[in-house]
Amino acid sequence: MISFFRKISQSIFAKFLFGLLIIAMGAFGAQQAVKSQLRSGVIEAGDRVTTENDFKRIFDNRRKMLEQQMQRPVTQEELVNANEHRRIAEALAGENSFLAWLDSIEFRPGDQLITDAMSRQQAFLNPVTGAFDKNQFLTALRNAGVTEAEYQRETRDQLATTHFGSGMATGLRAPSIFGALQAAYTLERRNVTVFQVTPQMAGLPARPTDAQLTAFINTNKAQLRRPEFRQLTLVMFTASAVANQVSVPEAEIRRDYDARKDSLAQAERRTFVAIPVRTPQAAQKVISALRAGQDPNAVARSVGVSAVAFNDKPQTSVPDVAVARAAFSLQAGQVSDPIRGQLGMSVVKVTAISPGHAVSFEEARPEILRRLTNDAAAEKVYEAVQKFEDAREAGKPLLEAARISGGRVVTLPAPVTEQGIVPSGQRLGNDNMKAVFEAGFALPPGGESDTTEDFGNGEYFAVKVDRVIPAGLPTLANNRVELTNAWMIRELDKRLKAKADELANRIRRGESVAAVVASAGGRAQTLTSLPRQPNPSLGQLVGEIFLHRAGEVFTGTTGPNPRSPVPVYLVGRVDQIQTPAQPVAARMVASQAPRVADGLSRDMAQLAQAAAKAKIKPKVKLEAVDAAVGVTAPDAPPAGKKK
Repeated sequence: MISFFRKISQSIFAKFLFGLLIIAMGAFGAQQAVKSQLRSGVIEAGDRVTTENDFKRIFDNRRKMLEQQMQRPVTQEELVNANEHRRIAEALAGENSFLAWLDSIEFRPGDQLITDAMSRQQAFLNPVTGAFDKNQFLTALRNAGVTEAEYQRETRDQLATTHFGSGMATGLRAPSIFGALQAAYTLERRNVTVFQVTPQMAGLPARPTDAQLTAFINTNKAQLRRPEFRQLTLVMFTASAVANQVSVPEAEIRRDYDARKDSLAQAERRTFVAIPVRTPQAAQKVISALRAGQDPNAVARSVGVSAVAFNDKPQTSVPDVAVARAAFSLQAGQVSDPIRGQLGMSVVKVTAISPGHAVSFEEARPEILRRLTNDAAAEKVYEAVQKFEDAREAGKPLLEAARISGGRVVTLPAPVTEQGIVPSGQRLGNDNMKAVFEAGFALPPGGESDTTEDFGNGEYFAVKVDRVIPAGLPTLANNRVELTNAWMIRELDKRLKAKADELANRIRRGESVAAVVASAGGRAQTLTSLPRQPNPSLGQLVGEIFLHRAGEVFTGTTGPNPRSPVPVYLVGRVDQIQTPAQPVAARMVASQAPRVADGLSRDMAQLAQAAAKAKIKPKVKLEAVDAAVGVTAPDAPPAGKKK
């Protein structure tokens, strides 16, 4: 998990120009941390100060952004353990240094640029008029916890950074040799001859003696050491197990329908377009054009506005009450008179009507039956759990209490670790089973847990520890088969590698590939025009092949073998290197020029930020960074290292 956060952090910080952490957090989420120096500073870069409160807010926004990316909750502890707070601090130090340097050379966008940028934000535009709405703007900032001054300051910094970067990148043309090198690398092809070294060539190892297995255990203690395993038995109370015991009377289904039929009805929905107008004269022009059948978007453009489309919406979803009332009073194809609504004057044209629909009892019955059945099953589960707990309180053992209450008894098919891994290495069950394993490993040997509602949906379980297999090294007495297989696999792998090296050395000494392959009883394969791309028959060996010159011999494995625990060893020779034809390379150089220039621009941006950081010399107070996210300095790892 920690490495996952580290990977995400590195990729984001490497991608964005000038390390724009705050910009990446969105227009509302992460404001520029520039506050008064009278407050305690976590990061200081020139006149720019990030306070503890500012840093905590930025850190929280970073956590929320990761939650959206990962589609699951992300805790503060996870980020701190991944050292994310200190990486954020270092990124902010670089960014603020660059902005402080821009301040020092008076590189500041004018007020009109700020106003124009704000007026283009979709979230600040009135949905009917399409114009900037100050009230909507202030509401959006208030919901995000951002003041108007802070948002304007952030917008100013974004524009300054973007304009500076655009100025550097405009007209930048990367040297042609950059693209030529990339073309030569990408388009290069190779002819190779390869053959597989088989177990028959290497010779199968004899079965090991006890002495060899003992030595194998002692030599590989770290790899062979096993965690603790436990054999567990569950008592489960689930709705699915009792659903077939539940019968819902038809009268109850009917009563539920009668009580809910109004809410089940589908409201009438309409598709229409609203065109905002500023004057009665403009309204009449729009009405005439719409009634003549002209395109609403073209009509709106003719009066200098944008049409607002409402597609298949109920009346309650139209924000302006007057517009909604008018739109739902017209027939399909009709155009309204001028409407004076809460958001100004507008004209509406209705294009389609989806009538409301009252859901019949027959339509609603399947869903009502499903819901009532689930409710009754949940109640039955609860009653069974109560019987189970009463029996336990009366001194009955877990299995006896299960029999009395009707709980379903399930013994897991194999011992498991606390993470739910069975001895074969496979994971048992789904994520819901995590609570079972945690409960089982919290008990002493032979222990029995209380009922726990942790399967979700009102389903319960209790767990009993049948047997504990302590952590430790495997023994010959109990694990002879597994140890023998592991020893045989290791020995065969060693033999295959040694045989591959032996055959490769014969070719290097001058024997032909054909003669060497024939003597080993194998068969060679010639691959022509091999690209620098994944190849099913070569696997990860493709990269190795492209490290060798023409005439050189190579050995290696194709990577993990899904059909065998032993990797596939190959021996081969690079017969010919094919360089790309000049016209093909020239076309690629031309097509890649913008991409190469973009990469060069990013490199220049990183150098610019590094230079600004060296000049400004920001101060990052690591103790304050730790305190801002609720940890003490001794518990926090150094920047760039795992905890």
